Amino acid sequence: MNPKTLDDAPDAEWPMLSHDSSHTGFTGGKGPETNEVRWGRGSKTGYRVSSPVVANERVYVAWKGNLYCLDASDGSTLWKYEEVLSPPAVSNGRVYVSGEALYCLDATDGSLLWEHKPGSTVAPTVLNGRVFTVSGEYVHCLNALTGSPLWKYNVSGSVVSPAVWEERVYVSSDSLYCLNATDGSLLWTYKNFAYAQSPSRSAPTVSRGRVYVGTVSVGGTYAGYVYCLHASSGALLWKYKLANSVFSSPAVGYGRVYVACSSNDEPLYCFNASSGSLLWKRRDEGILSWNAPAIADEKVYMGAGTLVLCYDSTDGSLIWKYDTGHYGHSSPAIAYGHVYIGSGEDQELGGGYLYCFGEKGEWAKETLWIVIGSSVTGVGIATAIILYWKHRKSTST
Repeated sequence: MNPKTLDDAPDAEWPMLSHDSSHTGFTGGKGPETNEVRWGRGSKTGYRVSSPVVANERVYVAWKGNLYCLDASDGSTLWKYEEVLSPPAVSNGRVYVSGEALYCLDATDGSLLWEHKPGSTVAPTVLNGRVFTVSGEYVHCLNALTGSPLWKYNVSGSVVSPAVWEERVYVSSDSLYCLNATDGSLLWTYKNFAYAQSPSRSAPTVSRGRVYVGTVSVGGTYAGYVYCLHASSGALLWKYKLANSVFSSPAVGYGRVYVACSSNDEPLYCFNASSGSLLWKRRDEGILSWNAPAIADEKVYMGAGTLVLCYDSTDGSLIWKYDTGHYGHSSPAIAYGHVYIGSGEDQELGGGYLYCFGEKGEWAKETLWIVIGSSVTGVGIATAIILYWKHRKSTST
């Protein structure tokens, strides 16, 4: 079987972080029109939920130190694998996920096919029979079938999830690096970021020959920037100063770039992808976003503060919102007309929830809420409680 390329990935699925190997955060599939919760899973012990991925009508998510494979229609557990930390990636019937090692699992039953040490907490990227991952200051390229190393490259500083586009690998550290995907040789480096700025927390996004990356402040200013570079040469095309740092990948679709910002008042910016001109920005007092938005069906979905939000992609008007009551969210995954998103990233404040939003359709069931990890008083053992949750606690506009 030939390895899948980006063009082979069906629009109905969301098989890796930010949808594809280029981290565009865009799908041609449908997204929900309302804030109806189809099902949810939660842990009272407050463990962080990774950004989910969705393929073959299953949701794969790292949670409580395990990789869970859930039925996408109702959230029930199909299998789990222990000792993982990173968001997973799914390709050709295999799941790639990292922890103490990079693990390759059978997507159907979770059995281990191979592992490669060392691991990391960073999401792997899979394309054309190769897995691109990081550990420490190294970028690794492995054979996706066997796990055998193909090459590695050392960069200075920690590395976030690589983006892969047209036989090139783009990685953010203290600088932005472009590597040859075949042999790992350096093609170019961009270091001319604004004073006291670093792209070390924003995984790059590649679309139509351009690379987009955000920066975080490492000095006395809170401002962040979004940069657009030529994908082949690394030449700067445009940049824009934001109200605060950018900790996630920009999303690109419909000729526009959407950037989540950690400002308390301006959580989302929209730019013309070619010129960098600001088209609109949201002004929502008291909410900020740390994770990448997702685009589908002329809508932008994201988590900010305690809210899951859906905006019109053209003008930024609010379509719907949902208050989870828990601060912090993963990046959304959009698949089968549904949005899957983790909520509650701070263990001390409670959290560790996974939501599925979507209208009733072929999955017309009562909303199922599953609480895991609650204890039985006087017995001290863990149990799972299944509740039918009919209350929807938020408002649409």
